[in-house]
Amino acid sequence: MTASDSALGALWRRAWTAARWGTHCGRCGCPLDAGAAVWLDPIRLDGRLVACAPICATCAQPMGRYDLRRWPSPLPCEGCGRPVHYGGGRRYRVRCSTRCAWTVANRRRSQAAAAAAAARRTACTVCGTVFEPSRADRCYCSPACKQRAYRQRHGLVTDP
Repeated sequence: MTASDSALGALWRRAWTAARWGTHCGRCGCPLDAGAAVWLDPIRLDGRLVACAPICATCAQPMGRYDLRRWPSPLPCEGCGRPVHYGGGRRYRVRCSTRCAWTVANRRRSQAAAAAAAARRTACTVCGTVFEPSRADRCYCSPACKQRAYRQRHGLVTDP
């Protein structure tokens, strides 16, 4: 293993870690502040895309394609709210790191599960209590209401 191989390995590790967690710059490795704007940079090694890692403003300025006046205004990351600059066209999913992408996916999954649970809620046919049925065809909230409905159907009820 040569010195250049170890340097490439260190750069790859830094870029991968930055893309995964979003806590450090993918170029220089300096820590990124939680509210500081970041630029998403496609980091390539030997022509292959290694990661799309967030980089700091210090690393973004000296690069020719990162003329900071030319970039569109940053969009907030969906996961953490950090301002994110993209070089390309419109981005519909703005995430600064893989961690934020998983945070957004988990949040959407939880919201969908809560909405599905709310849609399943129904009212008991005897007492009117709203409950979440364990089966699709369940219409009584408890065994007592089920028994009361049976007695009403068969005329065994003495009190109104």
